Amino acid sequence: MAKPPKPQDSRAKWIWVALIVVLTVLVVALAFNPSGDRDGTVDDPIVMDDPGDGTGVGQTAPASGPAPEPFAPGGDPEG
Repeated sequence: MAKPPKPQDSRAKWIWVALIVVLTVLVVALAFNPSGDRDGTVDDPIVMDDPGDGTGVGQTAPASGPAPEPFAPGGDPEG
């Protein structure tokens, strides 16, 4: 009696793996650059008015007196 031939491995499973990998790469590339023509520049930049000094909410008006001393009165800066 002759031995039956050894069954060959199916290559179809590797085709599916390769197809999934290719589709994954395409989806990732599309997610990071959907239009394909972007160069990193902003088409319509946001322009804001100059808020000025001490005019906004939570800001205080600039002090007109001298600057405060950096150490407590009588303190020694050298230690």
